[in-house]
Amino acid sequence: MADKGKRKSGFDRYEAEEAPEIEELPEVIEAETTEPAELAEEARYFVDPQWYEERGLAFNIVAQARLCTSCSTKLGTFVEERYPVIDPKTKRVSFEYRRVAYAANPLPIIRDCCSRARDYITPDTPLLEAIFRVFLANGNQPMTIATIREHLLTYLPEMAALRSDYPAALLEKLIRADVAYGLKEHRLPVTV
Repeated sequence: MADKGKRKSGFDRYEAEEAPEIEELPEVIEAETTEPAELAEEARYFVDPQWYEERGLAFNIVAQARLCTSCSTKLGTFVEERYPVIDPKTKRVSFEYRRVAYAANPLPIIRDCCSRARDYITPDTPLLEAIFRVFLANGNQPMTIATIREHLLTYLPEMAALRSDYPAALLEKLIRADVAYGLKEHRLPVTV
């Protein structure tokens, strides 16, 4: 019985010593959960078609210049494309076919065909041109520097050692200093 008393008193002493740490724990958890919400989201970049309009250029024509040989031979021809149409009475979606110039919207063609060509991005392609082509190949979706870097390494794995794996700082400086391709930071509209 004496042993039980010692055990009990030792246990009580343990509870009394550890209790303050347990009470402080919720405050620590609250502080940790508020930090991620305060962190800024990583910057995303894209090719700004408005930049081309401001300079009297047409983004689609610049993009068409990056078509592969087989697709560029089809320029000037017409194709039928499917467009969704909503019936105002029934609210049902149906599709119409329209005759449009081939590569009027070059991004899907570059994504589906040209970007898969062996010579779309080569080791001889200047780095800023390669970045521009990565955006075209991905439908001009806003991307982080890390994503751009991954795509570059996918196209040019043998260049990883030569160009130091395209350091993020280098890519960001190139994109921010761009005056030839319309590369801009993507900013979401602020809602109030």
